Amino acid sequence: LIEDNSLDQVNKLRDMGFDMAPLIQQLAHGKPNSKILELGGDTGSHTSEILKSLTTEDGRVMYSAYTFSDSSSGMVSAAKEQFKAAPNMQFSTFDISRDLSEQNFGEEQYDVIIATNVLHPLEMRSEALSNIRKLLRRNGRLLLTEFFSSSKWMNIILGVLPWWWVGERAGQSDEPYEDSKYWQIALSNAGLVVSATLADSENDSLRRNNSMVAKSRSSSGYRRPAFV
Repeated sequence: LIEDNSLDQVNKLRDMGFDMAPLIQQLAHGKPNSKILELGGDTGSHTSEILKSLTTEDGRVMYSAYTFSDSSSGMVSAAKEQFKAAPNMQFSTFDISRDLSEQNFGEEQYDVIIATNVLHPLEMRSEALSNIRKLLRRNGRLLLTEFFSSSKWMNIILGVLPWWWVGERAGQSDEPYEDSKYWQIALSNAGLVVSATLADSENDSLRRNNSMVAKSRSSSGYRRPAFV
């Protein structure tokens, strides 16, 4: 899987789902100086699409800062090279489940946080979600995408890799990922309110991912028509 780059192709297929790029673009139109944090950027495949959606035809970008982060320093180094020409880019080796201050991250720094299939492998999910809430500015948005629980084919391909099971909870003998109800409860426990749930297919057997838009409970009364 790793030596012939097949893993990268599997990851791209795994992460296919509801296209968040138009939504991110919509959020950026409402606040073109947004600060954006991408968690678990991995190979940068999502980053490329997001940056395209945030760049106008005349080359202007609709963000003041875009931070690519990953827990792997190797991935971050590769991203620095891959996106060296992109404006307003920042790069950080960052573990969302660990103490923020120890990693030089302050609270209420970001308008948009993007997390695509990066939370379910974490051993400390509640800490990660709590940190996301701390990082969000008032009226900021978390754009969360996670595996749908019927995606059994992923176990056959990736189940042979030890890291696939890192986030497995007690009683999860079949798969390490969760359904949308689990994430809604987990987000609520962390002080985040789900404002929209989006799926890549209405057919459960075809669905690979569920996507959610969440915001801090302290800003849940905020209303702006252009935002979800």
